[in-house]
Amino acid sequence: MDEETLWRSRILEERANELIEYKMTASEQVESQIERVKGTLERQLRANQAYREHIKSLDQEIKQLKEIINSFGNNEEEM
Repeated sequence: MDEETLWRSRILEERANELIEYKMTASEQVESQIERVKGTLERQLRANQAYREHIKSLDQEIKQLKEIINSFGNNEEEM
């Protein structure tokens, strides 16, 4: 190999190594972002489940209050 070919070979090898390093860094960043998004989605899911339970509880309270109101209305009619 002549000197120019050797020099070009080293430059290409250096560029290849830089690209491999960039790819690894980018891959790590993407994996980190995916983990953050998963965490956010899990927190939102738990919050949504808590809201659903709270809404069910409120619906039950509303139903009970309506029954109480209706029973007062029926008692007044009997008087």
